[in-house]
Amino acid sequence: MYVYRQVVIRMWGGIYMINSVLDVQRLLRRYGIIVYTGKRANDLVWMEEELKELYRANLLQAEDFQRALLILQKEKGSFME
Repeated sequence: MYVYRQVVIRMWGGIYMINSVLDVQRLLRRYGIIVYTGKRANDLVWMEEELKELYRANLLQAEDFQRALLILQKEKGSFME
């Protein structure tokens, strides 16, 4: 399968595209991780930390991890302006 400018995540037989922060939240939810602190900036930081932990545990592929991390960092940059 060829996907242009999108990362495809394969887990449990499904295919999920990561394009937004909502998609990153859905990815984390698949692992039972729900992040909500009441402040968007704090949520983004915690989601980034949880992604790093999943990657360290070899539950995410490198390109999936990089794409999700890029989306969170971009959102943090636009949110902080």
